[in-house]
Amino acid sequence: MPQDAHAAGRSEPAAAATADQQDERLLDVLRLLIDSGKARTTQDLIKYAQQANSPAAVARLRELDEEGVPLDLAFDAVSVHLRILAHKRNSVLLKACQGRTAALFLPLPPHVVELFMPVCTVEFLLADEHHHLPGYFHQYEDRIRHGSRACRQAAGQAGVVVFEAFRKGNAYFVDAGVSDSIDPRLLPESTQLIVHVRPHQNPDDVEFSVGSHKVNVL
Repeated sequence: MPQDAHAAGRSEPAAAATADQQDERLLDVLRLLIDSGKARTTQDLIKYAQQANSPAAVARLRELDEEGVPLDLAFDAVSVHLRILAHKRNSVLLKACQGRTAALFLPLPPHVVELFMPVCTVEFLLADEHHHLPGYFHQYEDRIRHGSRACRQAAGQAGVVVFEAFRKGNAYFVDAGVSDSIDPRLLPESTQLIVHVRPHQNPDDVEFSVGSHKVNVL
């Protein structure tokens, strides 16, 4: 396998990425290998998927290779396969949230919000008043609770609490306002904590203690 492909896979520690992020990164690199001519057969893609520790991609690519599927079609097929697996993972998580009240701490990407809107009663929380509110959320401005005290109360009453964090190994780092508003020790055991992992750590991030709660990564 070309050395540049191997180097591309070391751009970030795997422990800092979710399964979905690892799959997206793998697909980006496979596409780059094909476009640059460094991958000429499906076997080349299999070798890189093995290096990237993606058993789901390896298994699907081997099936396609045995069937004699051309390289470009094999890439298209494994892309769909990995995205279907990601959809299934998220569907299981969202099914467990159905019918509950979800407290969503902003900022969050719009696509995360849109996952919860059809299945939950959504409350928007903005603990840190200094955060710029992206244009997408202006439509919900009259539904946003402001300030750590109001957010702490809403989180304590919600069945699902969703927030953004940077993950490093097993540790999570969140905005100070989010950390001040979520105290896992005061949350019922039934409260579901769901994290959308962002790829970067912010200067004012603090380490977040999840207590005895399990954290589900979206």
